[in-house]
Order: sequence, then C-alpha cells, then structure tokens
Amino acid sequence: MNYYVNISNDINNFATNIVYYSPENGIYDQEDNFLWNFDYVITDIPNVTPEVIQIMDEYLQENEEMSLQESIKRVLKEETQKISNEKLVEMFYSRLTKKGDLELHGLIIKPVYNENVLFFDIENPNDVSYSKHVIENYVDKLFNKFLKLFGLNRFKIRFPNDKYLVVNGEKVYLNKKDSQHIKLITVS
Repeated sequence: MNYYVNISNDINNFATNIVYYSPENGIYDQEDNFLWNFDYVITDIPNVTPEVIQIMDEYLQENEEMSLQESIKRVLKEETQKISNEKLVEMFYSRLTKKGDLELHGLIIKPVYNENVLFFDIENPNDVSYSKHVIENYVDKLFNKFLKLFGLNRFKIRFPNDKYLVVNGEKVYLNKKDSQHIKLITVS
C-alpha cells in the first residue's frame, strides 16, 4: 500500500503529456486517472501554463453557460408541452382580469371565462362603429404579448384562437351617424 501512496504522491508518475477536463468537471491524465482523487489540481501539472489554464477556463465557462441555457430551454420546452391550451387560456384570463375591463377606441371589452373558453363581450357605451375582426386582432395581439411576456413565444404552440378566444358581437356595427353617411354616399 505504501508503494502506491508513494507513487501517487509524485505528479511525475502520472502520464501528464495529455491532460483533459471531463464534461462533468474534473481533470484526467492520458491514462484516465482522475487526478482530483490524488489531490492534484490543474496548476500541479508541470506542462500546463497559466495561458493554457485561462483558455481552458474560458472554454469551460462558455460551455457551462451554453449548457445552462440549453437546460433552461429544454425545461421550458417540456413545461410548455405539458401546458394544455385550456391552461393557457386560464392563465391568460387571470392576467387579463388583473387589468380589469379592456378599452379599445371607446369600446369596453369584457373577458368572461367559461368552460375552458375565454369569451370577449363588447359593450359600446359611446355608440362607436366597429368591426369584430379588429377586436379579434386586438385580442390576438394581447394573447401574443402574454406569450412573449412569459417566454412562451419561443416555442411552437399550436393554439386555435377561434376555439379558445371568442369575441361575441356583430361582425360589423355601424352607429347611426356612420350609417347615414354611408347611405348618403351610396345614393349620390
């Protein structure tokens, strides 16, 4: 046993012509001896200069950051795959209700959550002309902002807006003033 202890106490008894870092961290010699087991660190290796150590540290730090980013992306991807469309609608509704009713060019848009569908009722206290299509686009933009805010926009989420985000109301509403104006133009 003393023989092996004496051998391992001298760094020159290791094959250090080639030294490498393991991806799991750690230093190995060319015979795959895990040098940390023998209490050797990279600065104990005779042919490793400070410049080499700096290059290796920069490389490892860069890879560690990349690895961390990839891990985060993988976890987020797994989590978003687990989130159902119904859960997304529920989360979106929760976020919307914190703001209260929505206002768009004088229209009041009230989100109503019912059986995994988010309905948007339109109130028109100012008798404003509108197109339902414009309100649907507004709701779509709000939903996309919500996805972006929570970092979910990076993932390919298949979300049929017309099934889960439904705007109630007429396709086109013309107030009396606009209706009369159109009649005048078409008659002339």
